[in-house]
Amino acid sequence: MLDLPCVSLFLLFVFPLTEMEMMRAFKFFQRSSFPLRPVPVGIKEILFFKEAPCDIWTYEDDIFKPLFKKEGGIEKRALRKLVENGTYELFIQDNEINLLRKGLRQHLRQMSRTLGIGGAVKNTLRQMSLLSINMGHLYEDPTDDEALNLQYRSARNLINFLSTHKKYVPGLYADLVRQNHHYSVGHPLLSSLILFSFLKYLNHFSEREIELLVLSNYFKDIGMSLIPLEIFNKKDLNQSEKDSIDRHTLHSIDILRGRVPLNSNYLDIIGNHHNHTLIGGEGGVRQRSQGPRSGFLKYGGRSEDIKTILVLIMDIMTAMISPRPYRSAVGLFPTLDRIKYIFAKDFQSEFHHLIYFSQQFLSRVK
Repeated sequence: MLDLPCVSLFLLFVFPLTEMEMMRAFKFFQRSSFPLRPVPVGIKEILFFKEAPCDIWTYEDDIFKPLFKKEGGIEKRALRKLVENGTYELFIQDNEINLLRKGLRQHLRQMSRTLGIGGAVKNTLRQMSLLSINMGHLYEDPTDDEALNLQYRSARNLINFLSTHKKYVPGLYADLVRQNHHYSVGHPLLSSLILFSFLKYLNHFSEREIELLVLSNYFKDIGMSLIPLEIFNKKDLNQSEKDSIDRHTLHSIDILRGRVPLNSNYLDIIGNHHNHTLIGGEGGVRQRSQGPRSGFLKYGGRSEDIKTILVLIMDIMTAMISPRPYRSAVGLFPTLDRIKYIFAKDFQSEFHHLIYFSQQFLSRVK
């Protein structure tokens, strides 16, 4: 097989080129000299390291340029300068992606063990960022048992920590919004923070029930990992794409069953969390189909109904008050009006509590 960089140099001598053509040929040579296939990574993934876990490159002016050498120091000022110039992506070699992810998992593991040591708020913010980053990695490979187990344990540690520090939750929610993760991985944690706070506010559930319900909410969308990422950013979906999104609830059950300690009751809540919902879209509403699961709320008992309803409602609320690539955020009162359509008839007391809670919670989100 011909070596493309060598061919490029040979052509420079055989054929006379203009100055612009020579510059393009030189850039092609430099691009071709990148050792292996480049893999993009977010700058926020690199911020957790003091030393580079692998060689890290930038891509400027059609050229890959080395930024940090493996085991060399990470200069935060250099990263800040890149962000100021509008660069949010760096590159590593494809055979070293596991080194980066192994390091990030170790940071998540350590942070989850030490949440209460030192600055509680700062530690929790870092842990939430790591959870969101690693959730993105898990979406790329939901069959990775190590990543799934670490994600479950770390999320559980976060919930237990917040149980004794619930006053921090509105501020943590606001900071997580500012971290600006893609909504496919940011939404599960945002909705879990609101759900956690509302469950605490209602004072109807035990600590164990709250833990399991919030964990169910957090992992309920992992079936989205089987959906092409470009679908999430589309404004108008065809019927096939809508059906694909609706099936994510069943995919989530298939991915989680037997791999995380959630029993069939909580898996059924996950399977029902998109039934009979209206999700905000352009102009306020995007009509969604009923989904492939037959029958709404399998158990029929009010205690199981309310658990599913609460997950469903917080999913809707978080989605509607948050911007999406295909629409702007919807205000709280139009959101509550939409929720009233599916919630207030059978759960009037909880709906009135929701009105008061949501106004109080969001007023503290700064």
